[in-house]
Amino acid sequence: VRPDVAVFVEATPEWRAAMAALADEWPHEAYAPGAGSNGILIRSRHALARVAPVSLGGQPEAGLSAWLAPHGHPVEVLGLHLRWPMSPDSAAMRNRELAGLAAYAAHARVPLVVVGDFNSTRYTPPFARMLRDGRLGDCAAGRGLHGTWPTRFPPGYIPIDHCLHTEGVWVDRFEVGPFVGSDHYPLLATLRVPDSAGLAAVFPLD
Repeated sequence: VRPDVAVFVEATPEWRAAMAALADEWPHEAYAPGAGSNGILIRSRHALARVAPVSLGGQPEAGLSAWLAPHGHPVEVLGLHLRWPMSPDSAAMRNRELAGLAAYAAHARVPLVVVGDFNSTRYTPPFARMLRDGRLGDCAAGRGLHGTWPTRFPPGYIPIDHCLHTEGVWVDRFEVGPFVGSDHYPLLATLRVPDSAGLAAVFPLD
């Protein structure tokens, strides 16, 4: 689909090396290795700035943040992979990460897009609180149910992968992509960010 920005979760160092073949079209890269297969990789057509791992109060490097300015319009992209709630302790950590995301989004300095594997459906109370407290919109809102996992057990797909955004980001298109060999289906979104004159001062590309 040739996106401006692509975010991959569970990206191993081997994945990162293989993705180097995309450098001609997506020359800019941000990578947080995480632990095991929990790396996050962002590849972009546009220059990336202020690249930083984000913990959100749970596991280290649950997220990876990068700022970019497509067509001169600043935006922050945050790729996430939150804890899988397989036990009471890991569920509590996932919920702390959702609360941490709400606080992070509420203090965003430029329009923010958050995408990744949240290991939570939109119907859980912690997810709903995160949307409310972070003042986040759901790219899937009003577009029906978008199940993404597990691809190997149709038709029992559940929506645990999400694309969220702060105020001022417009969603022109959102859908689940085709099967690509993963146990998750990919998300495809076409977004617009505002041309806000005051944002240039907080986005030096250095």
